[in-house]
Amino acid sequence: MIQAVAAAWLMTELTDSNILIAMVQASAVLPIMLFGVFAGAIADNFDRRRVMLIAQFGMLIASAVLAVVTYEEAVGPYSLLALTLLVGIGTALNAPAWQASVRAQVGPKDLPQAISLNTIAFNLARSVGPALGGLLISLWDISLAFALNALSYIFLIVVLLRWQPQVPLPKRGPMFSSVRTGIRFCMSSQPLRKVLVRGASLGFGFAAYQALLPVIVRDRLGGDEIGFGVLLGAFGSLQSALRSLLGH
Repeated sequence: MIQAVAAAWLMTELTDSNILIAMVQASAVLPIMLFGVFAGAIADNFDRRRVMLIAQFGMLIASAVLAVVTYEEAVGPYSLLALTLLVGIGTALNAPAWQASVRAQVGPKDLPQAISLNTIAFNLARSVGPALGGLLISLWDISLAFALNALSYIFLIVVLLRWQPQVPLPKRGPMFSSVRTGIRFCMSSQPLRKVLVRGASLGFGFAAYQALLPVIVRDRLGGDEIGFGVLLGAFGSLQSALRSLLGH
């Protein structure tokens, strides 16, 4: 979330094109939409710990390169989009394996609480992260946000390297067959269909607002990076609350 704020605000400094500014958000969302289903099949067919390590290493490299080129003032609109797209692909690959690995961390008795804690952590990051990102880039430089994001992957990689879950090896199957099985299961389950429809309906509108929020803050409100971060954090809190209410 810190990097998302920095990348979106950096694009407002690199170009006046509303399309390019909106594409920063698209570069983060599109990989999840396009590759999320395949990432789920990968998580089912391969060692999830290794999948997460590959994703984390990829995001570390992309974020580190982004920090360096931004610090050297060598970044442009299209290189920024390319690097944020790579981070988005890493996020799409990491997310299903990350969520599914919760079962390998706790016993069946504690699983509901662990899932709830994971959700709370995500919603808290969505609320606090943008405001913290705006504060960081106002204190020094946008490259600081990218560097801290890269540093965070190092901690996660160390944890994953030290973690040795006692889980059976996954039974591999044809990738497309796994995808079809997952889609068929979702379509045949009424509760899952409701969740997917609600998520798609909310996500479509939320993504459009979030994509153009940097332009609104810069051109209409005359705000700075802190204002953008606070507004994005408030929007994240509202988004989490709405999803919780609709989920219940």
